[in-house]
Amino acid sequence: MCGPRLAFLGNCQVQSFSVIAPLLVEDAEVRAFDYADPATHNDGSRAAFAERLADADLIFAQTTGMSHTGHRELRARYPGRVVTIANFYFRGLFPDSIYVGAFGERIDYPSTMNSLVVLDAFHRGLTEAQAECCFNADNLQRLGVFSAWGASMQEMRRREDPAEVDVPAATLIDEACHQYPAFLTMNHPTVTLLADYLGRAFVYAGLRPRSINAAMIPDPLRQHDETPVLDAVAEHYGLPYRTTQRWRLYSQTARWIDRSEYVGHCYHAYRTTDVERLRVHSPTDLVAQLETDPDLRFHVAGGPVPALSAATMRAIVQPDQTVRWKVTDEPEPVPATNEDVARLDEHLAKLQGRLGSRLQFIVLAALIVFGFAALLAR
Repeated sequence: MCGPRLAFLGNCQVQSFSVIAPLLVEDAEVRAFDYADPATHNDGSRAAFAERLADADLIFAQTTGMSHTGHRELRARYPGRVVTIANFYFRGLFPDSIYVGAFGERIDYPSTMNSLVVLDAFHRGLTEAQAECCFNADNLQRLGVFSAWGASMQEMRRREDPAEVDVPAATLIDEACHQYPAFLTMNHPTVTLLADYLGRAFVYAGLRPRSINAAMIPDPLRQHDETPVLDAVAEHYGLPYRTTQRWRLYSQTARWIDRSEYVGHCYHAYRTTDVERLRVHSPTDLVAQLETDPDLRFHVAGGPVPALSAATMRAIVQPDQTVRWKVTDEPEPVPATNEDVARLDEHLAKLQGRLGSRLQFIVLAALIVFGFAALLAR
């Protein structure tokens, strides 16, 4: 039996949607157009994919102004079949994350995702060892990044104009991130979050999605870099979870690296780059905030780095005092109770009894066969 033909158009998040959709809807046929793929950046490839949508039952598209595959053009071309979906973005869990350098000239080593904490330490002439001590609550407060949660929610809701986006995600993002680490980086949501969202989008579109355990699905976006939720950030927002304090970077063969190694790679990249390129160009809400702060405006506009008082410098360079939670990759073993042991003994006894009975039967049958064969031989 053939299921519905579903199409997805958008950024790298469609990689996850393509994996989730056939699990939510049995026998669904999925085709996807990922704008993160350079092959989609030319007009001809978009026109060709738009033609392929003629037989699609439903088209789920993130809002974009691109030719041929833009959501407005698709709505006009395929009326009644296009559902506009959210473009997930949230930097509340990673408030220091930034893009350094103008678009097309971004610093992409050790990652395209840089840290304002490290960049600020570099500009102020701190050593690498000192920079490692700058991931503390006082310094994050000085950098103004704790406003990221509210600013991100405001940005998501701005993007989700009801006239443009059929299935908004801002409220879901806010609720999910208060419960579990729902993002890998500020624009890479986890497969668990996207499965929850896509189920809602399918219901909106008239489909009946199945219930699945999304935590068991290999996450396509884990093929990219991952950023930790800093302990100071989790503590500030009162989050009920903690993550590793390591970065997973594909420039480092997808290894998890600690803070010392991360800072070292960043400093190497900054030392070998023209200082005029070391400017924060994104996210836009943080850029707007930095521009209004006299002590931080240089991160956007360039120019001399304002001197800070000795007391402020001491506050910047201090180990994070947040109490570490124990975070492991594997669950702690649960000790067996006396009831568990008794139940296991009973199960083993029954199993041995069954095996013993079967073995006796096999031996008896073999004796009968051999005895019968001996009689025939006479």
